[in-house]
Amino acid sequence: MTTFPLETSPATVRPAFTATTASMAASLRAEGEVDQLARILLAAYVDTPESEWVISDRDQRLAVYAAYWPAVLRYGLAHGIVDVAVDEAAVISGTAIWFDTTIEPADAYEQLLTTTCGAHADRFRHLHHLLTEHQPDHEPARAARRLAWIAVARDRQCQGIGGTLLAHRHTILDTERSAAQLTATTSGARALFARHGYRPTRTPLRLPGKRTFLWSMAREPRSVPEPGDRARARRQRTAISTDLDPGA
Repeated sequence: MTTFPLETSPATVRPAFTATTASMAASLRAEGEVDQLARILLAAYVDTPESEWVISDRDQRLAVYAAYWPAVLRYGLAHGIVDVAVDEAAVISGTAIWFDTTIEPADAYEQLLTTTCGAHADRFRHLHHLLTEHQPDHEPARAARRLAWIAVARDRQCQGIGGTLLAHRHTILDTERSAAQLTATTSGARALFARHGYRPTRTPLRLPGKRTFLWSMAREPRSVPEPGDRARARRQRTAISTDLDPGA
C-alpha cells in the first residue's frame, strides 16, 4: 500500500483500505491494522458527550464500543474510504472514515448495529439518525462526501495529524469537485473543522436531555489550478515586475 508524503506534515496519509482495494486480505498487515485502528477509535470516542449519551455506564460503554469499532472499520472498508495516518516509522497514528452521501447503504449499518450493540442498538440508531439527518438548510453545490469519524492516537494528539488527514482527503475532493459534510459534536472539533474550511450549515441541534450540541458543517471544493495556470501566473508576475523596473 502506497504512502503519500505531505510536505511539512508530521505524518503521511495512506488511503489504506478503500472500497476499490483488491481485498482486505491483500495486505498481510490488514487484520492487525484494523485492530490498531479500532483501539485508536475506542480511545478517541469512548468518553465523548455523544457516546455518554448513547450508553451512560462507562463499563458497558467500553464493552460495547470494543466490538463496535472493528465492525465500523470493516463497514468502512466495504462501503467507504478509510484514510490512515502513519508516521515516519510506519506507526499508525490516526484515521478518518468517509462515505459518499449518495450511496452509503443504510441496511448494512443497521445490520452492524443489530449484531454488535445488543440492547443499545436503538440508541445507536437514534444517534446515527441525528448525525446524518441533520441536513444543511441548503444542499452543497456539488456531490458530497461525509466524514463520519476521525480519530488520532492519544499520544499523538495536538501534533497536526488530524489536520493532515483532512488536508489529504480535501486535496482529492477538490480535484473531484466534491463537497464535504460532517457533524461536529464538540467545540474543539468544530474549531478544527472551521480552520480547514468548514462552515456551519444550519442552527446547531441539541442532543435530547443533554447540553451537547451537534453542528452540521460543510466545505465546498476549492479551485484547482488547471495545467499551465501556474506558468501563466509566473509569466504575468515577471511582466509586471519588468514594467515596474525602471532599469529594465
